[in-house]
Amino acid sequence: MSTRRLLVLVPFALLCALIAAPLAVPRLAGAQSDPNDAVAPRRVVLEMGAPGEMPDAAVLAQLAALAAPDQAANKMPRTGCTVAISETVNGRVEGAPMPVCEEAEIQVTMGVTCPTSLPMHLVFVIGKHLLMEDHLDEVKRQARAVLEAIDFTPNTKVGVVSVSLQQRVEQELTDSKGRALSAIQGVRLDNVNPLTRYTDWIGKAQEMLEKARTEYAPVSPIEVILIYSTGCPQVSGGEQYCNRQIASAGKAKGLGMTVVGVCKPDVMPFGLPIGAVMGEHCRYIRQMATNGYYYDLRQAPRSATDVTALGRESLDLNLDLVRLTEVLGPGVQIVPGSLRAESPVTPTVNGNEIAWSWPDITAGTRLTATYRISPTTAVTVPLRTKDSHILLVDTLERLSDPLPVPMRDLGFEPCIGPTATPTPLPPTATPTPRPTDTPTATPLATATATTTPTPEPGMVYLPVSLQGVCLPGKQRFDVVLAIDASSSMTADSGGMTGIAAARDAAGAFLDLLALEEGDRAAILTFHATAQVVADLGANRAELDAAVAGIVTGEGTRIDRAMQAASDTLAARSGSANEAVLVLLTDGQQAGPDALVATQIALRVRTEGVRLFTVGLGAGVEEAFLIGLAGDPLRFLRAPSVDDLRTSFERIARDLPCPGGTVWPLADQR
Repeated sequence: MSTRRLLVLVPFALLCALIAAPLAVPRLAGAQSDPNDAVAPRRVVLEMGAPGEMPDAAVLAQLAALAAPDQAANKMPRTGCTVAISETVNGRVEGAPMPVCEEAEIQVTMGVTCPTSLPMHLVFVIGKHLLMEDHLDEVKRQARAVLEAIDFTPNTKVGVVSVSLQQRVEQELTDSKGRALSAIQGVRLDNVNPLTRYTDWIGKAQEMLEKARTEYAPVSPIEVILIYSTGCPQVSGGEQYCNRQIASAGKAKGLGMTVVGVCKPDVMPFGLPIGAVMGEHCRYIRQMATNGYYYDLRQAPRSATDVTALGRESLDLNLDLVRLTEVLGPGVQIVPGSLRAESPVTPTVNGNEIAWSWPDITAGTRLTATYRISPTTAVTVPLRTKDSHILLVDTLERLSDPLPVPMRDLGFEPCIGPTATPTPLPPTATPTPRPTDTPTATPLATATATTTPTPEPGMVYLPVSLQGVCLPGKQRFDVVLAIDASSSMTADSGGMTGIAAARDAAGAFLDLLALEEGDRAAILTFHATAQVVADLGANRAELDAAVAGIVTGEGTRIDRAMQAASDTLAARSGSANEAVLVLLTDGQQAGPDALVATQIALRVRTEGVRLFTVGLGAGVEEAFLIGLAGDPLRFLRAPSVDDLRTSFERIARDLPCPGGTVWPLADQR
């Protein structure tokens, strides 16, 4: 026997002596007797019910608890789906004051959108200790097969961790398929050093995935930990080590990660029948794995099939549940029997709280909820409280954070009664003269006067003609103009490029602002990146120079434009001006970045920013831009460059009077 083989087998023999006794333990109660038993994959415990069925009250309560911001479940991956919310009062987006004696109909419309795909993040954990000697090459072959099978898109990331008694990161998460394959191929058998401190290798894989998750917030990737190893080593303190790895796997699963385990029960390193001595060592890997995702090495090709299936689930992402909860303000009350929604939804009412739950909703669906309210006082009151929200559960059973329903005030005024109709008085009696017997002149009888009743005093209602007027001098504005500077804006259309038309429209918009009276504007351009080229200010020369100096580039990152505009408006210090964002684009943005843009827009509108979107040409995605604006009336389509100036001028003129008119008070002449 060679010296090199002896150097390997001597420490290995010592290891065998250490592990033999601790591993000869009774089989765990309830453990599966056959590692080939098939278990249906299941990643979460929420039982949503059969398709089309409403989840029961217990599940809805569980969803509400999971969505609460103070729960540990807040670390669970969130769905990338969201909703664009719009609302009408009595069929109008902007409502005028209503009589307090009348009811008002509220209709909330939600447009559901989901990402077209989610990135996959996968960490291979590959054992390289001496017990892997007889099958390490097969493990590496199976790991490479998984890597070849998955759809390795630019957003896919793969990492590799090797483990003996200690872990080593062979490859941090990378989007390079070649680097990942090289790292797997480079894993080599490791001589065991029993004095080396044990490390948390599953915890390391979890840490890598959590770190990468933040790069994609708020859209969470599909996260997988794929373990190829024997059971935990049973050296001194080994039981504690095994329990720590099982606990780490439980934590990873609790964070929404899928743990896949592959183990060879009948290991024979160096031809020695160690598997018979170790007994049911694979039970530890089975305990670490997500239910339904454990395989012995003979089943390893199935692991590739199931991992790729996890990625395909994100390609057709829809919603298992949409739940709208309206909590009405103290100044209004629900009109009994007025609640309506699409079948099979049955709204529930608890005091001033209304809830609708829609099961099995396809992305792109528009949902409406309608109800009537009656005011309890003739003042301006909030329609709803901040507890109103929307909760989503997607087909990966990932929850959304509670999405706020935009706040809205309703104005009510005293009722004017109908004009009283006067009661007619009875006619006055007229005396009839008697005829005379002879032609001799005889004095005529004098008619007796009839007393005319005196009319009772009463109320008289006269029609009054009032004319609404706009008072533009009462409010000032801070406006961010976000202008698409992608290369497509350089295309010529009717003798003018899109970017030239944008410069002209921006100049016309600035002409209509009262910069000398307190209005301010900022200029922001975006393509693959977003840049504020002129900060909020009223210096017209600086603003004109920024517009004239717009530089185009590749890409259309609307999400980055939204974030830069949000940061600019959030940085205002003590400004009483109303915040406005006007975004112009001639293209569209797809994938997870579009979801990010929609969610930023929802947050911005909730913070009180009035958001307008302008789509130039035929290449824009109208539904997406309406979703950003949150209201179809705040989306303007400019079919050609000739229409762009008109669209910008309309927005500038609408700013002082979003509701059309106001009623002036006596001192506002």
